[in-house]
Amino acid sequence: MVKSIPLLKTLSGGLPLLYSRKNFIEDLSSTLNTEEKQDAFSKAAGVDLYCDEKTGKILFYDGIIDIEKLDKDSDEYKLCHKFFYENEVQTKDKKFNSEMNKIIKAAPEFLNTVGKKQHGTHKYSLDIHQLLVLAESINNPDYKKLRNIDKIALKSVAIFHDIMKKEDTIDKGHQYTSADSAKQISNKFFNNDSFKDRFFELVKNHHWLELYSKNPKRKDAANEAAFNFRRIGDFEVAKIMARADLKAVSDEFYGYLKNALDKEKISQIEDALVNMYSEGNVIYSDYPISEKMLNNHKETLNGTEYKVINFNEIDDNEDLGKYGFLSGKTKKDAFLLVHMVDDGSKLGMNLNTVKALINSSKQGVLSESLITPKDKVTYCDRKYGLLLSQENVNIICADKWNQGSGAKKSQEDAIHQMFNYNERRELALKKILGNLGIDKEELKKEDVANFYKMLAPKTSILQFSDSKDYLIGNKKIKGKKIKEAIYKYQKQLIVTDKFDSHYINNEVVGYAPKIKGVIAKEKSLKDVPKELLDFADKNNLPIVLI
Repeated sequence: MVKSIPLLKTLSGGLPLLYSRKNFIEDLSSTLNTEEKQDAFSKAAGVDLYCDEKTGKILFYDGIIDIEKLDKDSDEYKLCHKFFYENEVQTKDKKFNSEMNKIIKAAPEFLNTVGKKQHGTHKYSLDIHQLLVLAESINNPDYKKLRNIDKIALKSVAIFHDIMKKEDTIDKGHQYTSADSAKQISNKFFNNDSFKDRFFELVKNHHWLELYSKNPKRKDAANEAAFNFRRIGDFEVAKIMARADLKAVSDEFYGYLKNALDKEKISQIEDALVNMYSEGNVIYSDYPISEKMLNNHKETLNGTEYKVINFNEIDDNEDLGKYGFLSGKTKKDAFLLVHMVDDGSKLGMNLNTVKALINSSKQGVLSESLITPKDKVTYCDRKYGLLLSQENVNIICADKWNQGSGAKKSQEDAIHQMFNYNERRELALKKILGNLGIDKEELKKEDVANFYKMLAPKTSILQFSDSKDYLIGNKKIKGKKIKEAIYKYQKQLIVTDKFDSHYINNEVVGYAPKIKGVIAKEKSLKDVPKELLDFADKNNLPIVLI
C-alpha cells in the first residue's frame, strides 16, 4: 500500500471501478423514479438520498446502504448487489487492484465512500483520503515500532475512520457516526470485545489533535486526551494517524498544521498518560470464555434450556476449565467481578438498564464488587446481578470498602477521579508493590508507569510466566512472585468481616465493563427469579450460582 501513494494521489476523484459510482447512482435513480419509491428505499436501506429539485434524480446519498434490508426480488436490490458484491477496482496497477479487491470483498461497505466528494479543504474524494491515511500511516517510521496488535488497530481505523462522513459538507459529528458504523463492521473481523471497543474509541477520537490544539484549558484537554487513549499503545497509534490524516487532506494543509504534532506541543498528554499509568488499577477476575465448554453444562427448566455453572456443586480444587473458564483456575482461587441490582419488582428492568448503560458508546461508569464463590459480600447483600469483565485501563479506582461513589457517574466523573488525587486510585499499585517488598514512593514515576503498562494488557494472572524476570525499576522480579503479590492484593479487597450485623462490600468503579453472565446467590436453577432467567436466555448468557 505504501508504494501506491503516488498512484492514489492521481486518483483524486475516486477509485476506478468496473461498475462506477456514477453509473450506479444513475441506474438507481432510473429505478427509483418517484418520490414514493425513493422514500421507501431510503427508509429500508438506512440512507439519506439527495435529489435534484427540478428533475427529481438522485445526485448522491449519505450513509451505508444496508442491502440485506432490501427486497431481494427488487431491481434496486440487484443494482446494489452488482455495485457492492460484483464490483472490482480497475487501475493500471495489478498488485494494487488485487489488494483493494480483497478489501472490498471483505468489507463491501467501503464502496459507499468511493468517489464521494469532500468539502473544499480536501483535495481527494473520501475513499482516496482514507486509503492515503492508511498508506501514510504505514509509511511513518514510527509504524515499525508498534506492536503487531497496534498495527492491526491502526490499519483498521485508517480504512474506516470517515466511513459515515457526509458528502461535500463540513460534517462536525462524523467521527461519532463513523465510530458506530465501524464497530458494526468490525464484528465481521474481530471476536475480542476489548479490541472492538478499542477500535470504536480510536475512530471516535481521531479528531483529538484539533480538539486539543483549540482548547485553551490545556491541562484539562491533555487529561481528556490521555483518558481517550488510555489503552497501552493507543496514543502512539493516534499520533501516527493524526499526521497521516493531515497529509491526506492536501500537501498545503499538512504544511500549515504539521507543527501541531511537535513533541513539545503534545508533551502534556504524554505526562498525563504517565500520571494515569503510575496510579493505574488492575483486577484479574474470572469468567467463562469457552462457549464450547459451557455447552456441556446445560439445565432445562420449564421447557427452556440454560447454561448453568453451579459453584455450590464444584469442588474447591476442581479445574474451572471444564466449565468454560480459563484452564488452570480453581474454585478456591477464583475471583468474580459483579454488579448486583435491586431484586424487587423491577429486577428485569434494572438488568436491562445496566446493559444499556455500560455499552462503550454510552460511556457508562459502574460500581462493581469483587467477590469469591465462598466470600460473596455484595452491595446491600443483594442476591442477583451480572457477572462482568473489566479492562484494567478502564478501572477508575478500587477499595476494600464501599466508596459511596453515587448512582450516576459519567465519563467526566471518571476523568476527574483519574487525574485528581484519589488515595483509592493509587491503592492497587501501592499494595502490589508492597507485597513484593517494594516501596512505591521510592520508585520513579516513569518506572511505576512502565510496571503498570506491563500489567494492564493481561487478562489473567495465569498469563505471567513463573520463571520469567519482569523489570520494576532496576529490579528483576520473577513472574511467580508477581502472581502471588496480585493474588494477595485481590484477597485483601475481599470483605469477610461483620459490622453491626451487616457486611460492608468492597467497591470497584469501572468504565464500560462487559457482561459475561448473570449471577445468583442460589443453590439451584429452580430458585432463580424468572426475570433473571429471561435476561440470561434473551442475551445468551450463562447463569452462575454461588
